[in-house]
Amino acid sequence: AATLLIDKGYVDLAGELLDEFKNDKAKKSIKGIYVEVYIKDIKGEESLEDLNKLEKAAEKTGGSFLWRSYYLLGNFYNKSGDLEIAKEYYVKAIKEADKLADSVPEEYRQHFIKAHNLNMPNDKLENLK
Repeated sequence: AATLLIDKGYVDLAGELLDEFKNDKAKKSIKGIYVEVYIKDIKGEESLEDLNKLEKAAEKTGGSFLWRSYYLLGNFYNKSGDLEIAKEYYVKAIKEADKLADSVPEEYRQHFIKAHNLNMPNDKLENLK
């Protein structure tokens, strides 16, 4: 539910939802790690250590969290001025987002792309050029 809130722009609510978890197991799950790192990214409090932790967890699980972790790493390097590294991560994010979109039947694909913000890495990469 927290990731859906983020996709719809309700980042603060996603954080509150994560804080309401009674056990640490949920916070240590890939979803919990992603929500925590995403909120830090929005607030400008992200750290490379947090992002690497997310990337490692996402590489194990794959799916939507993999492109999202690459996207957030791209944002980190973009903000720090390392544009070449940022581009590399945005390209990785685009490749993973494309794989995810390709797994959806064509008649639903455009809606899926929009609903899951799969164009975010493309937009960031375009703005770097």
